[in-house]
Amino acid sequence: MGACCCDCEMFMNAYVLAHRFVTPGYWFTDAYGQEAWEDPKWPEQLPECHKVRRGSTQLCEVWERRYRGYGYW
Repeated sequence: MGACCCDCEMFMNAYVLAHRFVTPGYWFTDAYGQEAWEDPKWPEQLPECHKVRRGSTQLCEVWERRYRGYGYW
């Protein structure tokens, strides 16, 4: 899955926050009339995992598999 050296690589290369928890990015016109991009935002506090026991190697509904070559957003 692309994680070879540390646990942190699991979240850099293998899994991402499920799309339904992310506020999507969007284009808008700023106060000066310029087009600007607002980046996607994660929630301030992540939801708790359910349906898996603590310490499980299975994903809960908060995370989803990241596929290489497939855009996150």
